[in-house]
Amino acid sequence: MDLARFTLISALPFLGLSIFYTLRFSTDPLFQAPDLPAGPTHTNYHAFRGGMLSIGVVVALVYMTFLISPQDMHSYSWNLTAIVTAFYFVGWWLPGPLLRLGTPDRKALINHILATALTLLSLLLSKPYFYS
Repeated sequence: MDLARFTLISALPFLGLSIFYTLRFSTDPLFQAPDLPAGPTHTNYHAFRGGMLSIGVVVALVYMTFLISPQDMHSYSWNLTAIVTAFYFVGWWLPGPLLRLGTPDRKALINHILATALTLLSLLLSKPYFYS
């Protein structure tokens, strides 16, 4: 479990940077959609909501990897965390091929690749502890 923990710790700065920028969009007037019928700040609301959901996924990963007791390590705990994490990253990667939307620059793309790879590796490394 030590390697899974180390890998998740390595992912946290990259995850945190992504969350920081997402939350920053929630107060950025340039992120608004002035002609949106739902209101120009509705996009800011969605950025904030996305940031909070992202924090929830990271908290679940940290809880599962560091705080759950060995006697509470069950396959359903790992499965639930894996499902939530998978859909979190589907939100990062599916807009590219589906909608032709992606990160704004190469630096953001590298951050997303590292966050995704390290987080998923940590999740896979922790799996045997929940299935034993």
